[in-house]
Amino acid sequence: KVYFLKINGRHSMLIRAPAKINLCLYVLGERPDGYHEIFSLMQAVSLYDEIEVLPAEKFSLTVEGAQIEGENLIEKGHRVLCERVGRSLPVRVRLRKNIPIGAGLGGGSSDAAAFLSAVNRMFNLGLGRDELMRLGAQVGSDVPFFFSGGSAAVFGRGEKVVPVRLPRDYWVVLIVPNFSVNTGWAYSRIRNYLTPPQRITNLSYLEGVASVFDFLDDCRNSFEAVVRGEYPQVNALFDALKDAGAEKVLLSGSGSALFGVFREREGAQRAYDGIGGKAFGGSVEVAKKFLVLPVDIGF
Repeated sequence: KVYFLKINGRHSMLIRAPAKINLCLYVLGERPDGYHEIFSLMQAVSLYDEIEVLPAEKFSLTVEGAQIEGENLIEKGHRVLCERVGRSLPVRVRLRKNIPIGAGLGGGSSDAAAFLSAVNRMFNLGLGRDELMRLGAQVGSDVPFFFSGGSAAVFGRGEKVVPVRLPRDYWVVLIVPNFSVNTGWAYSRIRNYLTPPQRITNLSYLEGVASVFDFLDDCRNSFEAVVRGEYPQVNALFDALKDAGAEKVLLSGSGSALFGVFREREGAQRAYDGIGGKAFGGSVEVAKKFLVLPVDIGF
């Protein structure tokens, strides 16, 4: 959602940028450009970063709630957008991080997409969705998804996005362990776990399905074997969510976040309530937990 405010005679934009989960993620093989070919079904969920964009004399970015190393994707998005339109776009950005970083939830990519959309509107640049997606692909592989409307099939290295209206008859308990998984490391270990293209979910089958549970059993994440083999803590969390009644437990992205899918709110709530500082009385530290729903993306 994008909210327009007027502060001291100047218009400000407040945007909520959602996290995403991967209902499936298949890594198909390495490409000549060094990236990997993937197929994924992505869904936005109701966990949000908050972004405020205000007119200013020069570009600046303030981040609250997390320490981000290196170039933030909002900064990269600003640079790419200025190069595209051939002019400066002076704005002051305040980013409040609620989505855990380094967890496979796409928070940085969502922030970048929200920022591109906001500045496009603020300066009346007239860029359409397809152009914003192309610019987003220059910023990060997951950025184009966040212009899809909320659910999509994603191909290539992530830049090819086909909106797909997926059923939303489920609840998600999202767990973020007290450690992160480096995406580069995960891809470096994926060679023995590549998925043959013929095994990916059939898109024509998904069109018009009545329930996510009609295809959820067929969903997999290629990174699961890699991450579970390296981090036994993740195995414990998978088992705990299954024991708590989850119909399916999946890794999001390359981790470390994982999630359980539940048919009813009551079951999801019980599982969520059962997770404390130590998951279900076990020995695995849980940094954060969320009870979320699939949502649309409004920017």
